[in-house]
Amino acid sequence: MRTGRCQCGNIVYQVEGIPDDPHLCSCRHETRISGGPAVLWVGFRKNRLMWTGPGGEPTWYATWPTLRRGFCPRCVMQAEHVSRYVVSHG
Repeated sequence: MRTGRCQCGNIVYQVEGIPDDPHLCSCRHETRISGGPAVLWVGFRKNRLMWTGPGGEPTWYATWPTLRRGFCPRCVMQAEHVSRYVVSHG
């Protein structure tokens, strides 16, 4: 099991299972969002994700037609991004 949270602890998640599709992405979309030269991601099945913090699910924002990013409405830190079948975190 892996866990993560936003900076203030309002959005907390846990995910179980074997990581899938670890990759280093340097596409223009990811570098614009991160401000860095590349982003390292690893995916998990969406049905293995549970939101466990006091804030429940994050606030979602679509950054691509098939991708939405979750962020904490209190500290505005990105917690996750979710595509159709997997949840990724880096």
